[in-house]
Amino acid sequence: MLTRYASQGLSVVDCPVVIATKPVPIGLLVVSSDERSWIELIMGDTAWSSEDEVVYEKQNQFGYFPNVGAAPAEILADSAGTAMGLIFRVTAQNPDRQSLNPGKANASRLFTLGFRKSGVCFLGITQDNSEARRLMESSTSCLRLLKSHSLY
Repeated sequence: MLTRYASQGLSVVDCPVVIATKPVPIGLLVVSSDERSWIELIMGDTAWSSEDEVVYEKQNQFGYFPNVGAAPAEILADSAGTAMGLIFRVTAQNPDRQSLNPGKANASRLFTLGFRKSGVCFLGITQDNSEARRLMESSTSCLRLLKSHSLY
C-alpha cells in the first residue's frame, strides 16, 4: 500500500490510532511532499485524503507551506466508543512574515473531519479544540466529502 505513495514521490508516516486504550480499525497516515503534508485516513479498503482541504481549498488557506503539526491528533468517540471524527493541527508560515516578532512566524488552525455513512467529510477549521469538538458533536453538516481512492 505504501509503495503507491513512494511512486508519487511522497513520504508517509503510519501513525497508531487508539481510542480509550483500544486500537480501532482506522489507519492514520501523515503524507508529505517536499513542502506540504496532510492526513489520509484508511477505513476498510478506502483511503480518504485531506490533501485538497489542507493544501488547495482557498477558503482554508491561512499561510504558506501548510503541514500537519507535531501536536497529537484527536479522535472523538461517542459514548459507545464509536469514532465520530478527527481533529488535527496544521501549521503554516504566516503570510505576513515581514514582522520582526519571531513568535508570529507561523500560524496554525485545527481541521475537523467527521465520519459519516457517506464517507469522511470536512466540517471546518477552528482556532481551538473546544470549537472543533463542538463542530463534531453538533452533527454539523458536511461541507465537502474528502476525496477517496481504493487501496486495492
